[in-house]
Amino acid sequence: MAQLTTVADYIAEARRLLQDQQATFRYPDLDMIEALNHGIMEAFRLRPDFFVAAASAFSAPPDLTNTSSNVGFPLGYRHALLSYLVGKMLLRDAEPANDARANALMSRFTAQLLTLVA
Repeated sequence: MAQLTTVADYIAEARRLLQDQQATFRYPDLDMIEALNHGIMEAFRLRPDFFVAAASAFSAPPDLTNTSSNVGFPLGYRHALLSYLVGKMLLRDAEPANDARANALMSRFTAQLLTLVA
């Protein structure tokens, strides 16, 4: 599994889980970057401690703009952010079966973020 350090890492792993590895992709990179940004904003709401700067002041979550951007998410919670990304992409699909899977992934994201990692 990838280290999930950059936006490209998240996109590659999400594509693998979504079985979207053949060009022309169902889910464009820009849509995935937008979903990743939404996940980071949601993480900021749930876990603002992830975004505390060294000077003990809260800083805004990063705005990821391209695939080479470093995500900078805590190591123990990167898989949760990946779950959010995959869930958000599945919500775009019209198939009802994907709705349940998407909701489960989005719920997993919230549950994992609210669980402390030792």
